[in-house]
Amino acid sequence: MKPDGLSIIIPTYNEASNIDALLTRIREVMKKNPIAYEIIIIDDHSKDRIEDHIKQFDKTTPLRFFLKNGKKGKGYSIMEGYQRTSYEYIAMLDADLQYPPEIIPELYTQAQTYGFAVANRKTYQSSFFRKIASRLNAFVFGRILLKLKSDVQSGLKIFRREVFEHLNPRLVSSWGIDIPLIFTARELGLSEGRVDIDFRPREDGVSKVGFLSTARDIATGALKTKFAKRRIYHLNPEGEDSMLGSGFAYKRKRFITHTTLPHHQSALVTFTLWQKAVVIGAIGILVFGFLTNPYQTAIVFVGLLSTIYFLDVLFNLYVLLKSLHFPPEIKISDEELGNIDEKRLPLYTILCPLYREARVLPQFIKAIGELDWPKDKLEVLLLLEENDESTIEAAEKLDLPACFKIVVVPHSMPKTKPKACNYGLTMAKGEYIVVYDAEDKPEASQLKKAYLAFAKTPKHVACLQAKLNYYNPRHNLLTRFFTAEYSLWFDVILPGLQSIDTMIPLGGTSNHFRTSELLLLHGWDPFNVTEDCDLGTRLFKAGYKTAIVDTITLEEANSNVKNWLRQRSRWIKGYLQTYLVHMRNPLSFIAQHGSHAFIFQLVVGGKIAFMFINPILWVVTISYFTLYAIVGPTIESLFPAVIFYIAAFALVAGNFICLYNYMIGCAKRDHWDLIKYIFFVPFYWLMISVGAVIALFQLFVKPHYWEKTIHGFHIDDKEAESAKDMTTIQPQRVKRMNIRQLSEFMSSPMISGSILVAASLFGNFCNYLYNAYLGRNVNLEDFGVITLIGSFIYISGVPMGALSRAVTYKSALLFGKYDTAIQDFWRIIRKKSYILALGIAAVWLALLPSLQLFFHIDSIIPLLLFTPVWVIGTLASVDGGFLGGNLRFGTLAVLVVAEALSKLVFSIAFVEYGLVEYVYAAIPLSMTVSFAIGWWSAVNTRGKPIVFEDKVHALAFPKKFFATSILATLTGITYMSLDVMLAKHYLAPGDAGTYGFLSLTGKMVYFLGSLFSQFTIPMVSREIGRNKKPEQLFAKILILVLLVNFFAFTIFGLLGDITIPFLWGRNATAVIPHLSLYAFAMVTFSISSLFITYHQVRDLQRLREYRCITGALRRLRMLLRSPALPVFLVFCFWTVCTGHSL
Repeated sequence: MKPDGLSIIIPTYNEASNIDALLTRIREVMKKNPIAYEIIIIDDHSKDRIEDHIKQFDKTTPLRFFLKNGKKGKGYSIMEGYQRTSYEYIAMLDADLQYPPEIIPELYTQAQTYGFAVANRKTYQSSFFRKIASRLNAFVFGRILLKLKSDVQSGLKIFRREVFEHLNPRLVSSWGIDIPLIFTARELGLSEGRVDIDFRPREDGVSKVGFLSTARDIATGALKTKFAKRRIYHLNPEGEDSMLGSGFAYKRKRFITHTTLPHHQSALVTFTLWQKAVVIGAIGILVFGFLTNPYQTAIVFVGLLSTIYFLDVLFNLYVLLKSLHFPPEIKISDEELGNIDEKRLPLYTILCPLYREARVLPQFIKAIGELDWPKDKLEVLLLLEENDESTIEAAEKLDLPACFKIVVVPHSMPKTKPKACNYGLTMAKGEYIVVYDAEDKPEASQLKKAYLAFAKTPKHVACLQAKLNYYNPRHNLLTRFFTAEYSLWFDVILPGLQSIDTMIPLGGTSNHFRTSELLLLHGWDPFNVTEDCDLGTRLFKAGYKTAIVDTITLEEANSNVKNWLRQRSRWIKGYLQTYLVHMRNPLSFIAQHGSHAFIFQLVVGGKIAFMFINPILWVVTISYFTLYAIVGPTIESLFPAVIFYIAAFALVAGNFICLYNYMIGCAKRDHWDLIKYIFFVPFYWLMISVGAVIALFQLFVKPHYWEKTIHGFHIDDKEAESAKDMTTIQPQRVKRMNIRQLSEFMSSPMISGSILVAASLFGNFCNYLYNAYLGRNVNLEDFGVITLIGSFIYISGVPMGALSRAVTYKSALLFGKYDTAIQDFWRIIRKKSYILALGIAAVWLALLPSLQLFFHIDSIIPLLLFTPVWVIGTLASVDGGFLGGNLRFGTLAVLVVAEALSKLVFSIAFVEYGLVEYVYAAIPLSMTVSFAIGWWSAVNTRGKPIVFEDKVHALAFPKKFFATSILATLTGITYMSLDVMLAKHYLAPGDAGTYGFLSLTGKMVYFLGSLFSQFTIPMVSREIGRNKKPEQLFAKILILVLLVNFFAFTIFGLLGDITIPFLWGRNATAVIPHLSLYAFAMVTFSISSLFITYHQVRDLQRLREYRCITGALRRLRMLLRSPALPVFLVFCFWTVCTGHSL
C-alpha cells in the first residue's frame, strides 16, 4: 500500500501556452493544504518546447517530466503516468485550463471519503456543438449503456490507487480511458464524490479532440467495457504478511473478508457457468424424457433413486461397523493430564464470535474461567460486531479477567461468523487456536487434551474436533430429537468417517488448530454459512486430516421450532454451498482423491438430496397403501423386479439401520431415556425437509445471509438478570412448551402462513379425491350435474368472495393501525350480512323451477340442497375475512382442511350407502362444519379495547373496495365457471361431462398458481395500516406466485398427457390436446389477478373494470359460435389469452 498523498498526472501535447499558469495555480493551492503531492507530466512528443517551460518549476514544485514511450493518445499517457506514481490517490487533469485546479483539495477529500471523485461540469462555457456531443456521450454510453451517472468525460478526476491496479488495460484506448476507469471504480464497489465546476472555454492552444475519431474511440471503449467478462476483484490486505483488510469486489459490492482465500475456493459465486448448464441440462433431459417416453423415463428415474438409496444404506452400515469395532477417537488419560508441565504450555487462543449475545455472555465467561489452562497463557478474543451495541455495552460492563480481550469487528459485508473469525485470526498470538460459540460449556480439561492430542498425532493432522452434545436435552420434544441427532453425528458418524481416513465435516465449534496451519489454509470462507463443513473438506483436499478427540463441549439445544428452522435452514444452505464449491472441478477431485470423491457425494451431496426427495417418496409410499385402488397399479409398474428388491431393501433395512444408529448414539452418550423417542424421529426428518426447502430458496435469493440463532432459551428472566450482575447462574430448570406458548408460536404470520399453504394443498388434494371418486363412481350425466353444482359454488363466490375480501381488507387495515383485532367491526358486518343472506336464499328458492328447466336437470333435489349455501357461505365469508385480516392463517388452515375433508367423507358415505341422489348435500354439510369452527374462532378473537373518535366512520364497511371486489370475483367466475354452465346448456350431456374434466384441471392450475396470492390483501393492507410501503412485501409474494405457476403449468400443461389420465381416468383423455393452451390461460389469469389485487388494495380499481370487460367479451364470442365441443374449447382458450392481452 502506497503512502497517503496525491499523484497528479497531466498528459500534454503542445500545451506550452497553458502549462505555466496551470502549474502555478496547482502550486499555490497545494501550499494552502497539508497534502503530500507530486505532479507527473507525460508529454506526447510536443513540438512547442514545453519542456523548457517546465524546467523553471523543478526547484519549487514536486514535479517530474517524462517523454512518452508508448502509443499516442491521452489514455495511454495516463497509463504511463500511473506506472510512475508514488501515492495512494491519483488525479488526472487536462492541461488546457478548462478545469479549475483550485478544487483539487476538495476533490481529494471527496475521493478519500467515497473512493473516487469527479469534477462535474455544472455550467458549460464551450461551443454548443461540443456541449451537445459531451452530454450525449455521457447519456448514451455512460448512463444508458453502463449505468454510470457520472460526468464520464470530465478532464479532472481523482481515483484511489486500486482502481488503476484493477483496470483492464485492454479496455484503454487513445481517448477511451475515462469510462473504463469509472466503470472499474463502480465495479470495485466504490462510491462517487462530486464537486460542481464551471467548465471554462479554452483560451490558448488548439483542442486535440477530433470529433469523429474521438467519438469512435469512446464508443468502442464503452462497448468493450460493457461486454467484457464480469470480474471478481481481489482487494489486497493492509500488509504483505497479513490477511487483515483483504477481500473481494463483485457486482459493485465490496466484501472485506479478512482472508486471502482465492475466490474460486469460496462460495462468493453460488453456481459456476458449467454447473448452471448441468442443472438446466439435467432438468431438460428429464422433462424431454417425460414428454417423449414418460413410462420408461419414470422407471429409469425411480431405479436411479433406488440405487442411490441402496448405496447410502450400505455406506452407513459400513461406517457404523467401523465406528463400533475400530473406534479412532484420541483418548487422553488422567495420568497423561497429570504429567503436564504447565510452565512449558504454549499460548492458546480462543475465538468467540458473538452477535446479540448479551444474554448468555456471562455464562460463557464463567465456562471459560473454569478451563484448566494457565490464564497467563490464555488469550480469549471476544469478537463483537461494530453495530452490536448491546453486546459491546454488556461486555464492557463486566469485570472481565485479564486474559479476555474485546475485539470490535469493523462493519463490512458479509456479516457472518466466519468473517468475524478471520478478523480474530489475524490478531491471534497463540500457537494453538480454538473456536467456541457463545453458549458453549467446554470440558474443563479440553485444551490440555487437545494439546496432548496434537503431540501424539502426525503432523498432517491439522484439526482436532471435540465431540458436541447438549446440556438441555430434556427441555422439550424438539431438544430430545436434536440431542439424539448430535449423539449420532459426533459419537457414531464422525468417528466412523475418521476410521476410513476421509474428509470430516467439522462441527461449528470446538475445532482446535495449529494457528500456523490454519493461516496456510486462509482461515474460513466468509461467504459459506456452514463454514465448518467447508473448512473440513478444504483441509482434507489440501492433504491434511481431522481427528476426533475424546472430549466434549456442551451446547444449548434449540428448543424453539421457529429458531430451529432458521438454524437448520442455514446449515443446509451451507452444505449446498460446500457441495457446489468443491464440485467445481469434479474430475480433478476424483483424480487426486479417488474414492473419497464418491464418499463426499454421499456425506454431503446425498445428505442434501435425501432431504428433498424423502417427502416425495413418503407421499408415494403412503398413497400406495391408502389409495391402492387409485394409484397402486401405476406405482407397482414403476418397479421392475431388480429395482423393486433394491428399493425394498433400502426401505426396510435403510430405515432400520438409521433408527438403530440413533439408538447407538444415544446409548454411547448415556441418553438411555431418549431412545424411546427415536421411533418418532421421522417427524423430525420432515421438519428437516422443510428447512431444506427454505435453504434452497435462500440459496438463490440471499445465499450469504446468516440466519441468526437466538440463544438463552434455557435461562429464565430471573437468571438473565442475575447473569448480568455476574452472580452464579442458578441450576438449569427443565421447561416445557405450554399450550399458550404453542398457540403464540402457531399464530406467527410466517408459521401460520406456511400451515395455510400446506392446508390449501391438502384441501386441494381432498377436492381431487372428491372429484376423482365421483368421476369413477357416477355416470357422465350425473358428474356433469356435480360439476354444475361446483360452478354454482363459484357463482356464489361473487358476493361471498367480494364480502370476504372487503372484510379482510378493512380488518387488516384496522389491525395494522391499532395492532389489535377490532371485533366490533366483525359484529356489525355479520349482523347485516345475515339479513342479506336470507333474502338471497329466498330468491334462489323462487328461481329453482326455471333453473331446473334451463340446465336440463331431471331432479330438483340438487338445486334444493344448494339453498343453505347462501346463508352459511355468507356468514362464513365474514368470519373468514375477519380471521384473515387479523392474520389468523392457522385458523383458516383448519377451516380449509375441515371443509375439504368433511366434503370427501360425506360424499363417500352417500355413494357407499346408495344415496347418490343426495351426494350434492355433501357441499352444504361440509360448509356447515367449517362455518361452526370459523364462528367459534371469530368469537374468541378478542383484541384490546379501542376508543374511536368517530366510531361510525372508523368501522364503516369499505363499499368502494367491495364494489371492485365484485368485479374481481365476477371476472373469476366469468373465466372459470360460466363456460361449464354454457357447456351444460349447449353441449350434449356426454360432451358437457368431458368438458367438466378440462374445467376441473383449469381450476387446479389456478388453485396452485394462487396459493400465495391469498396473502396479498391481508399482508399488504396491514402494511398500509401501519403507514409502511408494501412494495418489498409484494415482491416476495410475486416471486412465490411465479414459481408455483411455473410448476402448475409444467405438471398440468406440458406433462398433461401423463397427469390427467392418472388424475381423472381414461374418460378425460379427450381433452389432452387442449391442456397446454388452457393451462397457459389459467396461469396468465392467476398472475394478472395478483397484480390487480395489489393495485386494488392500493386504491387503483380501473384495472378491475378492464378485466371484467374482457371476460364479458369472451362469453359473447362463445355464444356466437358453434356448440360443437372442439370449437367450444378453442374459443374458450383463445378468448382467455386475448382477454389478458387486452
